[in-house]
Order: sequence, then structure tokens, then C-alpha cells
Amino acid sequence: MDLNVPAFRAAGIIGVIAAGLLLDQKLAFWGQIITNVAVWLIFIGILRHASREEQVSLVACVFYATLCEIFLSLAWGLYEYRLGNIPLFVPPGHALLFMLGTALAPRLSDRLAWAVPLLAAPFVVLLSVTGSDTLGAPLLALMLLCMVFGTAKKLYATMFLLALAMEIYGTWLGNWTWSPHVPWLGLTTLNPPLAAGVFYCVLDLLVTATNAGLERRRATSAVAIVGNYGTGRQSGFARRSPRPLGEGAPERGAGTRLRDATVKAHNSTRISGALHPAAGSHPSASRWNLFRPSRARG
Repeated sequence: MDLNVPAFRAAGIIGVIAAGLLLDQKLAFWGQIITNVAVWLIFIGILRHASREEQVSLVACVFYATLCEIFLSLAWGLYEYRLGNIPLFVPPGHALLFMLGTALAPRLSDRLAWAVPLLAAPFVVLLSVTGSDTLGAPLLALMLLCMVFGTAKKLYATMFLLALAMEIYGTWLGNWTWSPHVPWLGLTTLNPPLAAGVFYCVLDLLVTATNAGLERRRATSAVAIVGNYGTGRQSGFARRSPRPLGEGAPERGAGTRLRDATVKAHNSTRISGALHPAAGSHPSASRWNLFRPSRARG
């Protein structure tokens, strides 16, 4: 399978996530090690053939995903993985899912992008009213903020759906489990929460903001380099101060003086021929017609 072909890349990402989670659950300890190696190898292979912008996005995604996993799972205790750790395949898995989302997002229309949070809103409100998932309301509000102020609305909606599908699959297998009670906030949640994909929207927002910030920084650096180059040229001209009055030009070589004298003599001959034409000729027939012929007198 050629991972450089978009269709094969998408199929490969879906396949490795589905098979990796299944392998991690069914083979106990060794399944997670095999999944770690497989996901990282695929991620590095895709990273090597990606463009510079894609590489920045993927690396940033792994960085932010690692920080978010440490905070959400280990510090906050919002969910817990099967072995009580953070599997090494999880951060690059987030990056692979992000790449899949960026490939599918352009196929989504603007109306469908906004339809995702709007269709999810009634279910979130219903679960919040019944007390089954009171965490869903603030998560959905956070997604709406991303949709309003973010620059990748189609990507946020796509990642919301992809993340929800992966959450349902992963919790069904038992790879991780969401806590029914949200620590610190006193809220409740399902396993998984309906709006769990919002965390991926925030991750995507961080990645796109980082990429945009780096692009602005490179553009600013380029403008500064061009400005410094122009200033340096002007300073170079300014340093060439005119010579004092009465001071001649610097001594030149004999070849230069001979060439100047030859050109001066040649021009003098042409001007003389134009002012004093040969007998039977007319000034207007000269190649260098410097003066108009005088009018005939009556």
C-alpha cells in the first residue's frame, strides 16, 4: 500500500487505528507494544514524505496531544487507559487521526459543518437535563466557540465525528474508560461523552494556530531581511561621499586612458564631417544629422 496516495493513506490510517486498538485489547501487554511500534513506524513514514507545512502540523499535534493526555488522564483523571498508563501509540495516533480529518474536511460543505454541532445540541441538552452527561453542555459550548472564532470550521466538524466514532470503538473494546463523575467540577459524563470530540477540536485549534503563527513569523523575518538588504545598499551609496572640489578622479590604467582618447577622437571626426561635408554632398545625407539644413533664401 502506497501511503503517498490519499485514498490509501486514509484507508491505512483507519486500518491501523482499528487494528491497533483491537490488538492492544486482545493481546494484553504485548499487544500494546506491537501497536506502539506499528503506529510510530507508520507515523514516521508519513512524516518523511510530508510537506514542510504538514510536518509542522504533525509534530505540533504530537506535542499538544502528549500534554493533553498527561493533563486529562493522569492529572485530571477524566478517563483511564487499560493499563493505567498513557500508551505510546496514543500521541501519534492523534496525529494520524488529525491527518485523516484534514483529508476529509474539504469534502464537507459549510452547511454540513454547522449541522454537526446543531444536530448534536438537542441530545446534549437532553442528557444534561436528565443528569446523565452534564459535561456535554460546556463541551458543546466550547465547540461552538471554536466554530465561531476558529478558522477551520470544516476540520472541527469532521474531527468531532471521527473522534466520536473512535471513542465509541475504543471504549467498547475497553482500551480506556471515562469516569462517570468529573473530578473537580462535580459533573457527570457517559462512557464516552457525546461531545468527547470537542477535545480534538481544541487540539486542532492549537495545531492550526501554531502553524499560522509560524507562517507569520517566517513572513516577518523575510520582510526584515529584505528591508535590511535595501538599507545596506543605501548605506553603501551614502558612504561614497563626493570628492572635494578640485580633486581629480583616481588614477586609471593606461588601457582605460587609451580607450577614452580613441572614443574622443572618433566622435570629433564624426562631428567635423557633419559640420563640413565633402563637395557635392548635403548635410541631410550624413548619418549623424546634427543640424537641420538651412532654408533657401528667395
